[in-house]
Amino acid sequence: MKRIHSIRGIAVLLLCLALLTPVSGCGRRVILTTGFGHNELMRIGNTSCSAAEYRVYLLDMQKRCELLFGTGIWETPIGESLDEMIREKALSQSSRVKVVLLLAIQDNIMLTTAEESRAEEAAAYYLSHITEEESGYLRITEEELAKMFEEYQLAHKVYKSAGTGFEERFDSYTSTIDYDLNRKLFGSIGLLREGSVTGTPAFSQVFKQFFEVTSENDSAGDR
Repeated sequence: MKRIHSIRGIAVLLLCLALLTPVSGCGRRVILTTGFGHNELMRIGNTSCSAAEYRVYLLDMQKRCELLFGTGIWETPIGESLDEMIREKALSQSSRVKVVLLLAIQDNIMLTTAEESRAEEAAAYYLSHITEEESGYLRITEEELAKMFEEYQLAHKVYKSAGTGFEERFDSYTSTIDYDLNRKLFGSIGLLREGSVTGTPAFSQVFKQFFEVTSENDSAGDR
């Protein structure tokens, strides 16, 4: 009976992880290399992703998993599998956002001044509402976090502008890009295991608060 419950539990977790992030699942071609910069986790084309950026996405997924399954999920038989899955999922999300940013350059899609201001406000809000433990874990500056909110919003604008043909174009474009992963650094980054992380906002929640809701209001005002 326990085995059946474990199998069902993993199936549910896999389904939930598939629904956690709309910008994830990058089918990347990984090339393991050396010579990375300090805290540089991966290079994608002519851009890169830092360890701090990756930790933001990883903590975001950890928060949502604990909200769904409880903080004790990591101590269960499926906790180890879930840990590995969300680490890979966060890596996939990080790389996918960076690739979409390259598409934004091709399509000449940019942020408005208002969106850039929202990114700064979102970063300040996020950092002022997380715990000291979370801040110490992330090790990210307000400026770096504001850039992440900008990139995430830009990625969403590219996705929305492309419509139903986005995935086909994305898959075609990624086949032309080299991905260099700092495997050693990636292996050293784990979840935050200092109590519950559900009492503070997740990156995706703050993004929705400052961008998606506001954008809906802006669109309504244009009608």
